[in-house]
Amino acid sequence: MATRRPVSAVSDVPNIMRTDSCRGRVACSTPIADCRLQQTLAQHIDAGFDDILDAEAGRRIERTRAVDGAFVGIRARYEVGDVLSIIRGVFAPVPPSLTHPDREPLERRIVIDGVELCYFEWGHADVATAPTVLLVHATGFHGRCWDRVVDALPPDRHVISLDQRGHGRSAKVPPFNWASFGADLTGFVAALNLTRIVGVGHSLGGHVVVQATAAEQRRFERLVLVDPVIMDPALYASMKDAMGTQRPQDHPTSRRKNIWQSWQEMFERLQGRGSFAVWRRDVLEDYCRHGVLPNPDGPGFVLACPPLVEAAIYTGASGRDIHDLFGTIDVPVIVLRAEKRTRFEAMDFLASPTWEGLADQFTQGRDVYLPHLTHFIPMQDPELVARYIEGRDG
Repeated sequence: MATRRPVSAVSDVPNIMRTDSCRGRVACSTPIADCRLQQTLAQHIDAGFDDILDAEAGRRIERTRAVDGAFVGIRARYEVGDVLSIIRGVFAPVPPSLTHPDREPLERRIVIDGVELCYFEWGHADVATAPTVLLVHATGFHGRCWDRVVDALPPDRHVISLDQRGHGRSAKVPPFNWASFGADLTGFVAALNLTRIVGVGHSLGGHVVVQATAAEQRRFERLVLVDPVIMDPALYASMKDAMGTQRPQDHPTSRRKNIWQSWQEMFERLQGRGSFAVWRRDVLEDYCRHGVLPNPDGPGFVLACPPLVEAAIYTGASGRDIHDLFGTIDVPVIVLRAEKRTRFEAMDFLASPTWEGLADQFTQGRDVYLPHLTHFIPMQDPELVARYIEGRDG
């Protein structure tokens, strides 16, 4: 099948240059004052916490300057795991898709219940030999956030990644509630007549995949839920009290910076800050490169998920308790969980929102606890996610 690059909202530009001088020297004995890696890490940690999304990072990372001022010491909640994730992100290799353009997906569109949805497709379906991997992203993200996971899958794997409504290149048509996202995915798999699906959902995407599986179970072979926003049943009641009356325009995410001169400006602003400090650099580039659209009202670009849409999703998180669906799902389900959340905090984006008992609710559930990772598991270790998708998790 012939492939082509998807239509991009941003002109292709040369990849941001990376330095290789310190790769592999995390444990070397180079003096701090001469170690470029440590100096670069210091610059990233000390970049500033001035975004809304940086609030929780300020609570999680304490920064103390060494006596000689040569290095910023770090005491982090995740300690070694966080620091190594930041180092890997700063010195990540060139994304494979930039050197292997045949791995670029086809960009397609389909109308489901009056809403145009964009999706990306790698390879082609061959149900006789292999399943279709269906990737569903988190709140505020888009389908191309999965590119590094796709790169880690076998090159002949058939993969579909959806831009959910209000996100990416899909239509910005309300309502932006969790039930609507579930109905969209249910209609999507039926319209494409997908079968033997490996459903993979991150955060909101995990919640949505469960809804679609319960409605169209015959189409799904197994599920990989990556730190899904499916909380302890008791939390839903408390969330309704805390957030039930909050309007989207009052939520902090509604005030995110929306207008950018380029995706590169967005990348430079986010790199090393707040929750993004633990992301791999190549994944953050994908998030920024495909996360903006031409500004319809003037020069520059705007976020592909408008801040008010993102805020509406967060304020509606308490309105779709799906615990009654778990017992109806009889396919293998793997739940990947990051470090657990000890209490509900609306702007805590690093700790896991996933109920510890979730896997036990499925007839074929399996819990995998990953305390060294944050809620952004696919952004920190896409190869790990790919291994679980392929069933190569040991």
